[in-house]
Amino acid sequence: MGALVVHKVHKTSDSLMCYAWLAGVGEVPELAARQPEFHPAFALRSLSEAIIPVADSLLKVDVEADPMYAGWSPGSTSLTGFSRELNFWRRVDDLADAEPSWTRTSNIISLRSDFILERWKAIVKDGLGSDWTEKKGYDAVRELLGPSDYTWLNQDETFKLRHQISDLLAVMNASPVPSMQEGNSIGVLAHIDQVTPKPNVGFIDFLLQMLVAREVTLRMAKAKQRWYGGVTVRIVYDLVAAELWSQNMELGAQARFDPHKAVQERQVGGILAFAEAMRWPYLSEIRETAQKLLTSEPDQMALDIRAWDWLGGLVLPGALFPLAVIGTLYSMSPTLRTRMPGTAVKVHRGNYGIVYPQASYWAARSVLGKVLAPLSLADAEAGDKTKCLGGWVGPCLSPSLAESTFGLLVQLKGRPPSWVAEDRGADGGDAPAAVATSPTAQGRQGNAAEWTIPTPPPASTDTVTLQTLRLTKMAVAQPADGGAVRGDDAPPVYLARLDFRLARGRLMATMALQANSVFVAAMPCRGGPHRIKPGAAAGYVFRALGAEDLPRAELDGGATAVTVINATGGPAAETFARAWCSEKGTNAVVWKRGEGCCFKCALMLAGREGAAAGVLIMC
Repeated sequence: MGALVVHKVHKTSDSLMCYAWLAGVGEVPELAARQPEFHPAFALRSLSEAIIPVADSLLKVDVEADPMYAGWSPGSTSLTGFSRELNFWRRVDDLADAEPSWTRTSNIISLRSDFILERWKAIVKDGLGSDWTEKKGYDAVRELLGPSDYTWLNQDETFKLRHQISDLLAVMNASPVPSMQEGNSIGVLAHIDQVTPKPNVGFIDFLLQMLVAREVTLRMAKAKQRWYGGVTVRIVYDLVAAELWSQNMELGAQARFDPHKAVQERQVGGILAFAEAMRWPYLSEIRETAQKLLTSEPDQMALDIRAWDWLGGLVLPGALFPLAVIGTLYSMSPTLRTRMPGTAVKVHRGNYGIVYPQASYWAARSVLGKVLAPLSLADAEAGDKTKCLGGWVGPCLSPSLAESTFGLLVQLKGRPPSWVAEDRGADGGDAPAAVATSPTAQGRQGNAAEWTIPTPPPASTDTVTLQTLRLTKMAVAQPADGGAVRGDDAPPVYLARLDFRLARGRLMATMALQANSVFVAAMPCRGGPHRIKPGAAAGYVFRALGAEDLPRAELDGGATAVTVINATGGPAAETFARAWCSEKGTNAVVWKRGEGCCFKCALMLAGREGAAAGVLIMC
């Protein structure tokens, strides 16, 4: 009772999702716990509950937008996040494929700007209205879109909610307003008549798109349906933008929209808290700008469009969020403002960072971010250690690149990891010190009909110290693809190497981070320790590796079900274990000994019945 069970479901032919429940109990809240953000301003990193049910098109290309993506361990994923990563990397080469374009057989009717503004005020204040009916909803849609393109033989079918949603989606897809995917910014589209010379669309067209998107979202909430045709990535971004605009912007005099004062204070407080926690370069300048933003009218200050988005709580979620944070910090520093990184990175792969002479910062989903994230758990004086906040890991050691005086945006090398245990082959012999262990503490004593409790290796006192971070330039250019943030030029790609010192053996070990491994946080079970059922013991045979064993260890090619890495010597030992996984190209499950999940369930999660990682990091 209460043991973890993983169920794998193909939602579509190319989409595998993994779900967990407890045997004899079912689904429980702790199996799908959302990780809290350190500040309310950073809750914008994830899609809202209202958008999630129809956001599959976006989540296929932007795994970080899922609020259930992160696991409890810094730099880890939940089982849902693991599924998202698996599906993303399986079709990563197809992500640049253009979405279908849409046209209408009839033109949308011309609408007066005062009508659009009044409809916007009404929908923000009252939603669809307390006396809403499908007939009233149909009439409201026809006011916006004009006569329907078709006639139903059954008159009752005419007013159905699903047809209202389909009509609104069709108009959104055919809108002349550019997609958020082009500018990665709500502010750019809101100011399109100022940004683009002689545009064929203006602010009122943008507001109409937001109005239609809000009408769609509110109707979807009433329909409670999980799939609609035509919900492209563009549509999801518009739904998000409309929700943020309705929540955070208020309509004042002369048809002017400005952020609510409380929103401004929240956003300024959030970015300042982030900069202080991360000890960001030029922090004093950022503090001074933050004070000005809180004590004066922001519209009287010259703000970069990134800072305007942030101040209004209009930052798009997912992979775009970490770069929005960087853009805002640069905008708030007079020294950095004119030195905004102009390079392009594959933003949806998340494998990049920014390097300064004294420190470096890495996207939490990057190969370095995932490996270095456990250092945020180290005991140190307040403010004097690595943090994992807001999609970033830092401050970390600096590789001291010559061009990094004002920050250098760099892209890291990192191939996708292997996704199935049987796909991995050993590159060499096992480490001499590795111990192959059966599930029972006493070896294979007893008969096959007995239920057995597996015993984990004893806690280790081996200590590890991270000494150096080195980056080696691997390439000069990269092919452009749909996942790139546009800039002046494509950055070189760097291979990251980490140098560690192993205290007991007085050895130095270097790990080259070859693969962008995924680390799955073991979720809790109940009523453990659980036993292994008769006849299933082969799936729980493991070998144990200590930190001192890793420099000579290789993947065992399936000789045992799971390799258990004993990283109980501290956060740096876990970083060393993650670096080994990246060098060998394997995923791993992260398990906190003695907390939440029993050893049997952790082995299951790392083995074929679970994530099929084949590696369990015990910390």
